[in-house]
Amino acid sequence: MRPLDGIWTTAPHLNNGSVANLYEILLPAKRRMAAFQVGSIVPDTERVGFETGKGPFAFDTAKPGNSNAGSDYGTDQLTAEQRWQLVGYMKTL
Repeated sequence: MRPLDGIWTTAPHLNNGSVANLYEILLPAKRRMAAFQVGSIVPDTERVGFETGKGPFAFDTAKPGNSNAGSDYGTDQLTAEQRWQLVGYMKTL
């Protein structure tokens, strides 16, 4: 397992890059973006990743191998406030 130092600089997330930012990874898989643009170098400082509407490449989670359905870990039990608190914490790593 790799260290979490600088996790805010490693978007997109999961082993296949199917989750655009740290906020999305804290959502249940069914609520994550189904498609987004990748390749932007403009940081999204709120959701902690890169802007998803400005990249030159499309990432579609419906395509084979692109699923974002994993790694729920009880995220459906988090409130919106708890998600933002966790994002705030991860920004400090």
